[in-house]
Amino acid sequence: MPAYDHQHKASRVEVAIKWISSFVILLLFGSCLVFSKISLLALSSAMHASNDNLDLDARCRMFVMLQIISVVPHVINLIRGVWKCVLRRDRKWPKGKVMIFATIMSIMEAVGLCLFIFYIPGLGKTYHAILLMNCVIVCPLLNTILNIRRLNISTRNLQQYCCCKYTSVYALICVVVGIVCTILLLLDSSIKLPVLAPISVMLLSVAWCPSVQKYMVESEKEINTESRRNDGPCTSSSSIQYEDSPYSLGQTTNQNTLENTTWKLTALMSLVKLLSTVGFSMLILFISDISPFPENFEKVDIDTYKNAWITLFECSRKQFIYFYTHIASGFVGYLAGYIACTTNSHMIGFSVPLAIATPFSIFLLAAEATCNGILFMPDHDDKLDCTITSSKSIIFVVIATTAFFLAQAFFDVVDFIRKCIQYYFKGRSVTLDANV
Repeated sequence: MPAYDHQHKASRVEVAIKWISSFVILLLFGSCLVFSKISLLALSSAMHASNDNLDLDARCRMFVMLQIISVVPHVINLIRGVWKCVLRRDRKWPKGKVMIFATIMSIMEAVGLCLFIFYIPGLGKTYHAILLMNCVIVCPLLNTILNIRRLNISTRNLQQYCCCKYTSVYALICVVVGIVCTILLLLDSSIKLPVLAPISVMLLSVAWCPSVQKYMVESEKEINTESRRNDGPCTSSSSIQYEDSPYSLGQTTNQNTLENTTWKLTALMSLVKLLSTVGFSMLILFISDISPFPENFEKVDIDTYKNAWITLFECSRKQFIYFYTHIASGFVGYLAGYIACTTNSHMIGFSVPLAIATPFSIFLLAAEATCNGILFMPDHDDKLDCTITSSKSIIFVVIATTAFFLAQAFFDVVDFIRKCIQYYFKGRSVTLDANV
């Protein structure tokens, strides 16, 4: 394989194409994030709404739609895992302790997501759920700060280390401000926050912690835990890969070794998440204290749930708009994110949309004009009340939204600088992937 020319300088046309394509990916991925978030909250909020125009059968159909939305990613990953290596003897199963750990983390993630999909949207308005969801950044940020302290520092990267340390402090301050303002907003809106809400935040925050994901993927001894990091927002393989480079998140130089256990672990985790999601969502449906339906409705039985599956296609056109919008935006968003990672456009095409999706979604859902236009009640022309009425609540929403936006931006900067320090400290050279 010929050596890669490190001295090659891109032409202006190549640079322009790179920037234009990155900007297109940014718009595409950001739009998919916003559409996916709004469509999910619209269905869940309508299911909880205290409105006599929606009968029990209509609410059960929306519950089934949300169940389908929840399990589709796990079904796809399970099929991919089984197809790629579960039935192959040359692909090893992970170690027993890793499988147990992955099972626990999968259950935690499934329970946390079920609470956010089927339970939390009924506590308040749609923007309350979005702000609560942003609180899951706590553990990933603390994990990144701890990783900064373990960096090997030399004179040539001392300035980068100081910048990384101070930026992480700014991110932590923004997270604290965002969480405090979210709590004050809930109190000002007279919303009693049950204990399940912070529990769901902590479950997802721990399950999505970079070190947790890294431990499960890089558990085998033959995998170099420094050169095969999986703690970035993207995990993919690129044609040209930079060994230990901060510009290639989650890439490996020995993909075949990593795939020995990764796909079987993926199949296991997908199966556990699938079963946990279905099981815990059914508990939420049948337990009256956390039921997604208003209190004046009769208790749901298994026959009503079965009838919702049978009459699923009797849903209104508005319900199907939300349902298909979420499914389509999920697939397109996955492809856009994959392209952003494999083309090393993740800083613009992946990280930036993740940061701006929250303020843009809250703006659309909190402003009366846009809210009435996109968050209509399925099955009839009534509107969901999603606007901010109190002037104090407006202040809390603006501060919390800005704080979470800055926290995500600072978090991405910290993660990038940390990888730069690791890259320059090791002094590794750019290499061409052996699989090309």
